[in-house]
Amino acid sequence: MPPKKMSAIDEKRYSEMMLVASETLWDFRHPDLVRTILPREWADIPLDVVPEKIRITLRVDSDVAKFFRKLGRGVYQERMNAVLRTFMLARLTEILGADQELMLAETDELGKLYLSQEADLLAQLETLRRRRVGIRG
Repeated sequence: MPPKKMSAIDEKRYSEMMLVASETLWDFRHPDLVRTILPREWADIPLDVVPEKIRITLRVDSDVAKFFRKLGRGVYQERMNAVLRTFMLARLTEILGADQELMLAETDELGKLYLSQEADLLAQLETLRRRRVGIRG
């Protein structure tokens, strides 16, 4: 549950942050299963429309690099990106506090569409959950 009353955009960001965080935790707990459960070709199937990737040079502490590299070749950079995305979304939803310098403009059109669809699904899930536990309204 979000910690405060949020705008629709912030609720979408919060939901994405929670999803990425839970997927990341699962991957860290089950790295061998992640690599072996599905055929290798399935890694090429796009699950969601994701923002364009850009190449950057990033210096990280050696223990941080070692930690993520234990996840395996081709996986650790994706996990690092997921952790950074979670941090970004947490900042944008002010879960980690507001920093005016970090408050970014609205996301691009594709991102808005993706977040809108996700918010609709979350609303439907919440409605189903309320029905299941007998909460009205």
